[in-house]
Amino acid sequence: MFDDGRLADKSYIANFDLDKGNGSGRGYSVYTFVDGSSIIASFDATFNADGVTGVYTVVAGTGEYEGAEGTGSFRSAQSEWEGAFLLTGDFDLVMP
Repeated sequence: MFDDGRLADKSYIANFDLDKGNGSGRGYSVYTFVDGSSIIASFDATFNADGVTGVYTVVAGTGEYEGAEGTGSFRSAQSEWEGAFLLTGDFDLVMP
């Protein structure tokens, strides 16, 4: 859910190199909104005892986000489920 109330379905593909919960990962996330518009972003993540943090680079957009550029960040929030990551994040988008 975005701050303005819009919902997006997130899917991602990634490669993680972890040893006992520590390490890094790279991949791509796609956020698809109800109207079919999407934001596609690459990410780099770091995992440690405090959770996960990372940065996004917007690589493409469709529909309302066609031509979007920008960056973002994410971090894990507390989770009551062992091994689960609840993420919060921010995007700074530049639209053409």
